[in-house]
Formats: sequence, structure tokens, C-alpha cells
Amino acid sequence: MRAKTIIHHKCAIFDLDDTLIKSKGLVYAYEDGKFTKTLTPQEYSTYVKKANETLDFSDFRNGDLILSAPKYRGWEILEKIYFNEDIDIFILTARSPALRPYIHQMLMNSEINIDINHIMTIGDDKGDIDIATTKRKILQEMAKKYEQILFFDDDMQNIKLASSVPGVKTKLIETTNELANIILSARPRIFSDERNRSSANRTHPATRVFQALRIAVN
Repeated sequence: MRAKTIIHHKCAIFDLDDTLIKSKGLVYAYEDGKFTKTLTPQEYSTYVKKANETLDFSDFRNGDLILSAPKYRGWEILEKIYFNEDIDIFILTARSPALRPYIHQMLMNSEINIDINHIMTIGDDKGDIDIATTKRKILQEMAKKYEQILFFDDDMQNIKLASSVPGVKTKLIETTNELANIILSARPRIFSDERNRSSANRTHPATRVFQALRIAVN
């Protein structure tokens, strides 16, 4: 007889880079052995690897960069859930399994003590894994154990696929780049007008919005 799956009420699952922490790590791209560019975690999340290209993830295997990384927008949400709600918390990251102790230590340094086995690592060390699809498969398995899953991520594709899993509620942790893209998509004519100006006189449309937000906050 198969063991019956135990269904828990609710859990929260957080992405790591650009959700809980602002990573200092970069991905280094090489074509035919020659260095071509660097990619931030957010740039890499939508990057399509070329056939003759290799990607160097050495920064993302450096545990010290995790321990020294500044907290990001999702961290406050993590703290509120951890200290105020009695639900299971998981971390779901594309990073290597070898970094689980560093991620666990980073959380412990802020008095967030979750089971190290709740740190789920995909291990994309070569750039050959479809992260969004893999995260969706993991969420589908988690949905068999939890009635409701709260999923936090900075990547729109990850959020889109996660939203298709029954029982998963998603929250996009918007980065500055994400907000800028939203502004551009909402005001394409402004962007077109700006592109026609000289570079010396050009102001990004999002800059005006951010300036207005700062004035409102202050």
C-alpha cells in the first residue's frame, strides 16, 4: 500500500538573487574562448545562450558573496512571514547545492532558522537549464504537499509559469529594471520621442517617474 501524502496548509517559497539579496555576482560570457560580456542575475534570467558560447558562473559558486550581499526587497516580506506566521518557508534558487550551507548561514545571521533541507537548489552551473520550467516542476511537486503556496520571485517568466500551478499564489519582486520596463511599455510614444533626441539631451522616461516617487516619499 502506498503511503498517503501528508497535506500541509500553506508554505512560502522565495527566490534568492534579486528577491532576498542583491547579488554582487556576475555571469561572464565567452565566445570561442574570448571574453565578450558580463551579465547580471536579472539579465541572465532572460538570456539566450549562443551555440558557440560558454558561461562562467564562478561568482555564483562563491559563498562569501552570498554572506556579504545586501538584503533586497523580498527580505522584509520573508521576515514578516517568518516572525509572524506559523508556516513552512523554503528557498528555491538556481545556484549550486554546494552553496546551501552559505545560504543557511546567511539566514541564521538574521535569526531566521529554517531547515537546511528547505533550501532547494537547481544547480545551473553551465547555463543549460530552463530555470522557469524547472521551478514550475518543483512547485507542482510542492503543490502535492501544501494546499496553498506563496511564491516570490523577481523574474516575470518564473512568475508566469508558477501562476499556472493550481494552489500557487505569486508575487513579483520588482527590480528597478523591471519597473523601468513597465513604464516604457506603458508610454511607448515617450520612449520613441526620447530616442529621437541627442544622447546629451535624452532623459529616460522612467527617470522622471522615479524622481516623482522620491519627491512623494520625501
